Amino acid sequence: MARTKAKGGHSGTRRTRAGEEAALRRAARAAEHAPAPIAVYAEDGRVLYRNPAAAAAFGPAAGAGDAFAAQFVELGRAAEVRRAVAAEGAFLGEVALVTGRGPRWYVLAAHRADDPEGGGACLVTHSADASEKRRTETRFLEAIENSPAAIALYDADDRLVVCNGVYRRIFSIPGRLPPDRHRPGARFEDMLRIFTEAGGNPDVGPDKEAWIRARVARHRNPSGPIERHLGAGRWVLIDEHRTGDGGILAVISDISEFKRRERELAESEAQFRAVFEGSALGVVLLGLDGTIREANAAFRRMSGFDAGALRGRALAALAAPEDAEAVAKVVRDLVIGQPARLRGEFRYRRSNGRPLTLDQTTALVRDGEGRPMFLLATGDDITRRKKTELALRESERRLRAVTETAVDAILTTDEVGTVLTWNRGAASIFGLAARKAIGRPLAALVSEAGAGEAGGGGLTGLQRLLGDRAFHGRTVELTLRNKSGASLPVEVSLSGWNAQGERHYTFIVRDLTERKRAEEERAALTAQFHRAQKMEAIGTLAGGIAHDFNNVLGIILGYADIARLDAPAGSRLAEYLDHVVAAGERARLLVQQILAFSRSYERDFRPVHVETLLKETLALLRATLPTTVELSRDIPARLPPALADPGEIHQVLMNVVVNAYQAIGDRPGRVGVSARERMIDGGCAASLVSEQKLRRGRMFRVVSEADGEGGSAWVGLLEPGRHVAITVEDDGAGMDYATLERIFEPFFTTKAAGRGTGLGLPAAEGIVMRHDGAIRVKTQKGVGTIFTIFLPVHDEEGAPAPAPIPAGEALVGRERILVVDDEPLLARLAEQSLGRLGYRVEAMTSPLAALDAFRADPSGWDAVVTDQTMPQMTGADLTRELLALRRDLPVVICTGYSERIDRANLAALGVRALVMKPVGANNIAKIIREIFDGATTR
Repeated sequence: MARTKAKGGHSGTRRTRAGEEAALRRAARAAEHAPAPIAVYAEDGRVLYRNPAAAAAFGPAAGAGDAFAAQFVELGRAAEVRRAVAAEGAFLGEVALVTGRGPRWYVLAAHRADDPEGGGACLVTHSADASEKRRTETRFLEAIENSPAAIALYDADDRLVVCNGVYRRIFSIPGRLPPDRHRPGARFEDMLRIFTEAGGNPDVGPDKEAWIRARVARHRNPSGPIERHLGAGRWVLIDEHRTGDGGILAVISDISEFKRRERELAESEAQFRAVFEGSALGVVLLGLDGTIREANAAFRRMSGFDAGALRGRALAALAAPEDAEAVAKVVRDLVIGQPARLRGEFRYRRSNGRPLTLDQTTALVRDGEGRPMFLLATGDDITRRKKTELALRESERRLRAVTETAVDAILTTDEVGTVLTWNRGAASIFGLAARKAIGRPLAALVSEAGAGEAGGGGLTGLQRLLGDRAFHGRTVELTLRNKSGASLPVEVSLSGWNAQGERHYTFIVRDLTERKRAEEERAALTAQFHRAQKMEAIGTLAGGIAHDFNNVLGIILGYADIARLDAPAGSRLAEYLDHVVAAGERARLLVQQILAFSRSYERDFRPVHVETLLKETLALLRATLPTTVELSRDIPARLPPALADPGEIHQVLMNVVVNAYQAIGDRPGRVGVSARERMIDGGCAASLVSEQKLRRGRMFRVVSEADGEGGSAWVGLLEPGRHVAITVEDDGAGMDYATLERIFEPFFTTKAAGRGTGLGLPAAEGIVMRHDGAIRVKTQKGVGTIFTIFLPVHDEEGAPAPAPIPAGEALVGRERILVVDDEPLLARLAEQSLGRLGYRVEAMTSPLAALDAFRADPSGWDAVVTDQTMPQMTGADLTRELLALRRDLPVVICTGYSERIDRANLAALGVRALVMKPVGANNIAKIIREIFDGATTR
């Protein structure tokens, strides 16, 4: 058994060697004449065969040892070859092998060669010397890497083959790009997109994808160098070329410095051009032969020639004949270098032949190496300068004239305060002539009021400002004392200036006496304004309460009227009721006074017979006057009408007459009322307004008489023409001048608390002013006062006198009337008072209920009397709804607050009459009767 095994072992060895020999013979026959090294190795690495080329390169065949591995410079590569052949059957790659000439690079191809008879396997290698190729590639890569330009090579598929460090540095953004972006095999488009997304191409525009597509297309089809801005001031020049194998070679140069210098050059050129063209002096660029290359706008303007006419022309040819040689000599002397710059005055001729004299400086400009380049001549128009000097002298004369005629004090001093100039204004303000002031210290002439009086010392007055720099260039207010010691408020401006190396100061001193007086008057006007604001506030308050207050007065007066009808004539009850009515009328007038200030009172201007109003007013007042006051009157039966609001004129008369009897007090006295027509001609009107001054928006004049114990006052302006003059005089206490000055001020009163509001006369004044009238007051303390009210006559002839309110049968009616008022007592009052006169009245407190009642029977009502201010619906809105149902329906609106009531709009709406509250039963019955009897709308 052992022998068999041994026999078998020897037999296997023989077969292996036989196979090796067979493989060797086959390889030898194939490779003997091959130019490339070919070798066959046993599985253990022994050399079985090397052809002549391999023997020459690696030495003869050796039968022992791992000769295959020993020939590799890097032993690990031998194991790599064996693994590749074992796994894949072949290996192809560049390796470094040990040769008789030292290490060299070969392209090694290795594969397995099996014995067809199963005698074993061999490793067959084929080698090609690649050292020169490797050296060429190494030199190429070294050249690329050491190139100052950025270089990148792309294959035919647009994938990166190789790029140098300059390329990687140019197309990098630290901290914002992946480090392996420039790895071999990376696509150009991918690298471009990553760089662009990171902000590396700031000029791509809004459509980034379109820009990337265009750039890739340009890369694949190069058409010449392109400049690209990479941001942060970096610029590159990209020059791409297609290679023979279809790839792209890109050479990128950093042109940032070139671009910077190009920009600096452009900026320098622009600056030069701006200075050249923008210079106010004439500037000419000359060749070395003296011909003009360029002339700036100022020189063209001076000479009158355009650029084309000047270019190529000798500068000396423009000179006046007498200076042409001098100009040419300047050019010659500068070109030969002696001297480098020349200045002088030269005469030229303008294009129109007129002379032009220039103060000219000509210089030679050289390059960096000292070679002459061109001449530069700059010139100023001496003619203009001489005109300026002449104008300056004229200005100085004007300044002296202004200084001497100025109202302000204008004076100059030297640094220590000695007066150098002293104008007439200073002489006037400080009371000291110039001949006495010039040359003297300023401190000796003018001092500050109060300075030094508390023990202080040092300079005072204006001179104190010289040493304090904080005052220089500013305006300050001081109170000074002039030479006579009078106190003088002034405003001082101080400025310093140099003259012939010495410091001088100019003071401008303005007398503020009038300004201070005006400020005091302004303060007084401000106080009046505050009082006006108070009056406005009262007007606003009055407007708010007028509706409710008039409703209360309407109830009191209405039921008093009804009660008087039931009271026996001459009885004490009738007398009491008369007093109630009189008090109610006074309350009504007081509300109208307050409403007049707030402009909430509805005015009804129409021709009015004043004598009728006077009689009615006096009849009403008679019951309220004390029996100790005699009331006399002198009123014609007929006076021309005045265009007025009867209620307002009635209010004026009440205020003035009440003011007259209150001035009498508790002692016996007399109040006289008279009326006359007066003709105011031009001379009379002028005398009335002479010496008047504007106060609170109207003409007001007060004249003192008897050392302030009386005087006369006039308010208002009259136009020449016919006027009605109403005179109210009393023999009361009279007024002194101080009181007379304030009688028309709101809230001013001399009466005891609770006896007056201070609104009566201001209200009368406002009403008369609105009627284009005037008021004259004459008074003397202890004697009495006379008020005369002037109202312009209405020129319309035939204006009827207002008829008195009828009584009895004249007010009786049978019509059906709907009364609407949200105040239940007023609604009930209207129902009772009109019902007593025969009218069929239905009163309602809800406008919505009244509207429903009217809708139920529109033709069943003869008239509607409604309040204006009601919840749910105003009187105007109710009227609009009623007239939409029946257009011919007579409607009367009553209101006590008419700020938002427009009589014209109500008339256009169809309202027949607008009545101001409070209104008595007889008054409303009279208005209704007028409507039914065909009277015009009120």
